[in-house]
Amino acid sequence: MKNSNAKKPREKWDLRPWIAVAGAIALVLLIVTGIYFGKKAYDGIKAEAQVVKLRYSEGCYIDDANGITYRQAPGCYTYAAISKERYAKSERLDLYYATYKDADGKYHVDPKNWLTTDYEHGGVIYCSDSITLPETKDFKWKVMYLCNPDGKLYATQEFGAADTDRLLSAYYAAEGEDNVYDGLYGMSRLDLLKEIRVISSEYRYIHLVLYLFKDGEGKYYIGSAFDKRLVETDSETFDVIFGEK
Repeated sequence: MKNSNAKKPREKWDLRPWIAVAGAIALVLLIVTGIYFGKKAYDGIKAEAQVVKLRYSEGCYIDDANGITYRQAPGCYTYAAISKERYAKSERLDLYYATYKDADGKYHVDPKNWLTTDYEHGGVIYCSDSITLPETKDFKWKVMYLCNPDGKLYATQEFGAADTDRLLSAYYAAEGEDNVYDGLYGMSRLDLLKEIRVISSEYRYIHLVLYLFKDGEGKYYIGSAFDKRLVETDSETFDVIFGEK
């Protein structure tokens, strides 16, 4: 009679099917990963190939392939909006699409005429030689906004065409009067309240940038670092906005 307590020999597991399954799964993952990263790399190469190459010469950026020369706009102008997509590059910097949004919420670009640096590089506008930029007083302003000094967030205050024309006409008409100061000295002694963005009825891709200051006596001034001018303006307009009255 056999001993019932005798140990049975262990059954051996055949691991080969499991190894084959694991290998197949790994192979599928490897193929999927390769396709994903391969597509990402291809998209990156494709996007890079589409970036226009510019040549810098005497303050201008030149697109030799398309025969366009971009010159820097005056410092009183900046973009109305900027795209995330880079349009062109050079050895010095990258240039992006300057854009604007129409009444239907659609964004427009015109890279043959309007490009810009990003915000970190000052939002400097570059326009083609075919564009004739106006003097700031001839900008054909339409609406004026007050926004935070960093220029990123608009305030709720908007001035219509009549108020905009009145304020800016007073600013430019004051040239030569006693309330016009050297901008570098005058602006440094005042408190900067808001950045003023002026939207043009004609130059939709750019904004005119001015600044609103206030002194210790409660007087308001509109200034331009580009014009280096500082003009006392209509205090009654801004007293209401800043809760003085």
